[in-house]
Amino acid sequence: MMVGPADPVRELIEVHRELCEQAVDVLDIAAGLEDSGIGPAGAAAYRHTDVFGLAEELSARVARRPDGPGDPDGPGGPGPVARRSRRAAAALTAAAAHLVPVAVLAVGGASVPVAAAAVIVGAVVLTLATGRPRWSRWPGWAAAGYGLGAAVLLAAVTAGSVPLGAAAATAAGSARWCARWVRDLGRGHLGAAVTMAEFRARMRPVLPVAAVLQLALTGLWTAAALALTPGAPHGPDGSAAAAALSGAGVTAWAVQGCAGLALLVSAVLAHAGRAALAASVVLLAGAGTAALLLPSAQTAGRLVCAGPLALLLPYAWLLLGRPGAHRARPAG
Repeated sequence: MMVGPADPVRELIEVHRELCEQAVDVLDIAAGLEDSGIGPAGAAAYRHTDVFGLAEELSARVARRPDGPGDPDGPGGPGPVARRSRRAAAALTAAAAHLVPVAVLAVGGASVPVAAAAVIVGAVVLTLATGRPRWSRWPGWAAAGYGLGAAVLLAAVTAGSVPLGAAAATAAGSARWCARWVRDLGRGHLGAAVTMAEFRARMRPVLPVAAVLQLALTGLWTAAALALTPGAPHGPDGSAAAAALSGAGVTAWAVQGCAGLALLVSAVLAHAGRAALAASVVLLAGAGTAALLLPSAQTAGRLVCAGPLALLLPYAWLLLGRPGAHRARPAG
């Protein structure tokens, strides 16, 4: 291997040293090189036929920085059982925090002052719950944006129906579980895949499966909340569940689905280091859901709810195909 002035890779190492030191593996370095604009033609300038080969040389020549304090769920962290336990704990914690604005409205009644109090209290609690954990991927401003958006979203849903609000809050817990499952699966594929193409092929079905699972769980929470509400109507066969499924309007079910997906996309983007987008999708979902309460703004509300999801779901799907999205680093 040539060194000194005749070594064309030395300058590249200096430019991307931090990337090489913090990379999960060779695929992570290759993704970083692609992000910087180096493609097959650029790799040829460094005497390699493709970016992956160039990344392998960088990985071999730059020592990985020793692991210090970092994400406890990162590579080399706990085993499968511990990861499953942490997913469950994160889901329960998220659901409990998101139930706060619902509880305020349920106790105080659906009036404007109570709704405002629910938004304020919920925003504070959710901001602290999102940004307070030591290994949070949320900068303070993004955590505040998420907290406000989620509080408005849940208050708006609860203003229409307390059971629906409780179901949406529970869906926040399942969204957190699904997002961690996506993250853990992505990190596992990083270690198993040999090439970028193989890694991307492994990741293609992951987000669609998570989205379908989140929609199914959101529907389950919604039906259960409606069926278990005291005084809930019963169907001809005596089934409260059947009456719940048919009693809620199409708009209510659509709002529940959008809320569940927005919370999932937000959590996935946060784990991938896209805190600004993660906060934005929930802020927009909250604004759209609040607009649905006004008869004159329902069309705009539907667009604000569904529009960002139509854009950010494909974006998140593409993002998860990049090894760098699964690196254990804070969002920012």
